[in-house]
Amino acid sequence: MLERLLCGAHARPLITAALVASLSACGSGGGGSDDDGGGGGGTPNPPTEPVSVLGLDENGRIMDPGPTTPNIYTQPDDSGIIEIEVTILPPPNPGGPCRGDDPTTPDVDEEDYSGCTLADLNGGDDPNNLGDTEGDDAFDPELRATIRIGDLELFSDEVEVRGASSRFSKQKSYKVEFDDNDGEYEQEDWFRMERLQLNKHPYDLSRIRNKLAFDLFREVGNFPSLRTQFVHVYLYDQTDPALRDVRQDAGLFTNVEYMDDKWARYHGQEEESNIFKTEEFSFRSLEETPELLAAVDSDEFETVLESKGDDESSAKLLEMLRAVNDDSNNFNTVLNRYFNQDNFETWLGINILLANADSNTQNFYLYRPSQIDQFYFTPWDYDGAFDFYGQPAEPDDGLPRWQEGVSNWWLMPLVERYIRAGNVPSLTAKINELFNGPVSPSSVEEMIEGYPTEGAGGIIAISTSNQDGEYLPTGDTSDPAQAMRDEIERLPETVTEARQRYLNALDRPMPVFMGVEATSGGLRLTWDESYDIQGDSLVYDVRIGSDPTLGSNLAACTDQDDPMPVINGDVYSSSPDGLTGRSVTIPTPAAGDYYMQVVVRDSNGYCQSAFDSYFYEGDPDTSDDDEIYNGVYGFNFDGTAITSLED
Repeated sequence: MLERLLCGAHARPLITAALVASLSACGSGGGGSDDDGGGGGGTPNPPTEPVSVLGLDENGRIMDPGPTTPNIYTQPDDSGIIEIEVTILPPPNPGGPCRGDDPTTPDVDEEDYSGCTLADLNGGDDPNNLGDTEGDDAFDPELRATIRIGDLELFSDEVEVRGASSRFSKQKSYKVEFDDNDGEYEQEDWFRMERLQLNKHPYDLSRIRNKLAFDLFREVGNFPSLRTQFVHVYLYDQTDPALRDVRQDAGLFTNVEYMDDKWARYHGQEEESNIFKTEEFSFRSLEETPELLAAVDSDEFETVLESKGDDESSAKLLEMLRAVNDDSNNFNTVLNRYFNQDNFETWLGINILLANADSNTQNFYLYRPSQIDQFYFTPWDYDGAFDFYGQPAEPDDGLPRWQEGVSNWWLMPLVERYIRAGNVPSLTAKINELFNGPVSPSSVEEMIEGYPTEGAGGIIAISTSNQDGEYLPTGDTSDPAQAMRDEIERLPETVTEARQRYLNALDRPMPVFMGVEATSGGLRLTWDESYDIQGDSLVYDVRIGSDPTLGSNLAACTDQDDPMPVINGDVYSSSPDGLTGRSVTIPTPAAGDYYMQVVVRDSNGYCQSAFDSYFYEGDPDTSDDDEIYNGVYGFNFDGTAITSLED
């Protein structure tokens, strides 16, 4: 996310050119020349002449599978649930250490995983021990295992926990990378997959969201998918002497194909290509993401993007980012030079229809065949899609208003400029095309009907028994199987609801960030400039109070739009007048905690909240619940300086 403070001052950042200039002045990286990754300038060179690229048709659309691998999605047969038996082998040094390097002593090699056990990865039987919860720290234990799938036996010397937020679940997801163990094993792949990516999807009550999405994508043109399988894993844990001969039921997982140069080869795409996996990437300028100026295989670069392709150069990536963030360029020229517009609109439209909000900084790949300049979006991680937050175990405190519709992606300069360039009708047409075709509610329903959900060995039976049943997020129910069945049944209709939310939200202005700074004349409250797709005039209602409690709508929206809660507090500007500028100074208040809200309204009464949210951490000892106040910025004023309550 964007830094909240600029150069140690207590003004919150706004999404403006001034922010870029301030960051540059603070030494945050990047200068102004093309050589050092600055913003660049001028109009990008015209696209090169069309060239023949494996996997692309004459119009530059991705064919998946490509003509050289037409049967890739039939291998393996994924119509049922595949049984896999994993035997975790004893550590080389039983009872020995299991530790990573100490970051405080970088010159000392302290890493030693020779005594690691499965309990070191998943926390064992202790419900308070979550094992390996951090994917980017110095502790990265690996285990050895044999894997049996039918008559095939494979070996892995890299069994480790994978994932991000799912690491904080007691039920882990795992990477299992195959190896021949110095020639002892004849085969190092399973249907051309050199690793298993076993995803537990611990927060998904249906357990099918991710596979459902990737199966639907097979029918979507110009948008490549990944092979997925439902997998029932049985486990022998020989790192624990008491369990070495016990066959444990580890429950249901989804295996998802790994996307790298092998994916390109086996899907009939160009193997010599850039393949970047997004970690914290939103097409922001190089001044704001100077990590991308580092070497592609460096730790700095990999905090933003990870390179998975044969081509590990970043020259075209940097060139593209300079062009996207250079407002002097004609955006549609930039779009068609560095992207395939239909592929981009398909990616954005699918994420809107599937309500996959967590895709504005991560959970997608960028693929670029090395012969051309165009980057293609490819999908990743959809277990948070299909109205994930409507599940019974999810808190009923509502999502931020800005997550409804295309404004969820407004912080991405690529999407912002696309919208400002007048392309929303084209996006709406793509959404309608998808909704009436491969991502229709009936298509979703038909896909689900083909899954083995019922029966003794079905998805529901496996997921409501053993470990899976213990941790299944069913909410307050006495019938987990029925709760799971109900959740699966509602998934098709979530597509209809998401499309309607998108259409409704088109009338609303775009969200803003808020800020505050102490001045000699008082507190200066600031906010970004919003944008209205219809070109309606905008005003800003600004409120500040000493309590974050939300009250009535106070006429924040007219009856043309859904009401939204606003703060019960001092109103510095309210309807019908509003403020047209981007700041207001109020008299210096007493020291204390304060809460600010900006509501953007257009001339037709449609309104939008700010991006900011204030999280109140309750006290479980007094039954004081956590609360989140969307569209609210909390800060402390000590009489002199401002400190965000987020810090």
